[in-house]
Amino acid sequence: MPYWYPWEDGTPEQLRRKAKFYQSAALPVPQNNRLVNRAAWRWLKEAKAPVDPYSLHVLTLAWWGWDNEVRVDRRKNRWEALELQLGYLSGWKPEDVMEWVFENPDGPDAEEQEESLLIWLKGARSPLSAASGVLEAIWSRQQAAYPSLR
Repeated sequence: MPYWYPWEDGTPEQLRRKAKFYQSAALPVPQNNRLVNRAAWRWLKEAKAPVDPYSLHVLTLAWWGWDNEVRVDRRKNRWEALELQLGYLSGWKPEDVMEWVFENPDGPDAEEQEESLLIWLKGARSPLSAASGVLEAIWSRQQAAYPSLR
C-alpha cells in the first residue's frame, strides 16, 4: 500500500483509509462522550456495525448509512459531493468535524443544531433513519458552504 501525503486529495476510499491510518496512532476520541455521539453509538450497536473508539460515532454512523444506500438528496449528480465530504471529514480532527457540522450559518446557534440532531437520533425508528439524520445535517452544512449544491 503506497504512502499518502496529508495534502493530497484522493478518492473517498483513499481518504477513508488515510484517516484510519492517522487514527490508528491516536487516543480514543473525547468528543464521543457528547450526547449526540453516544446516541449515534447506540444506533451503530443496534445495527451491529463496527464501532471504532478512534472515530467520531456520528461520522461512523454517516458512513454506515452511506454504505447501506441512505441518500438524502434525490439528485444522483449530488451524491458524489456528499461522499467526498464524508471522506474529507474522516481526515479531520474530531473537534474540527464537530465544529464544522454544527456551525451551519443557515441554521440556529451550534448548541441548538447539535440538540436538533440529538432529538432526531433519539426519535429515529431504525439505524437507517438515524443515519439519514446525520447525513442530512452534513449535507445541509455542505450546501451552506457551497451554494452551488442547492
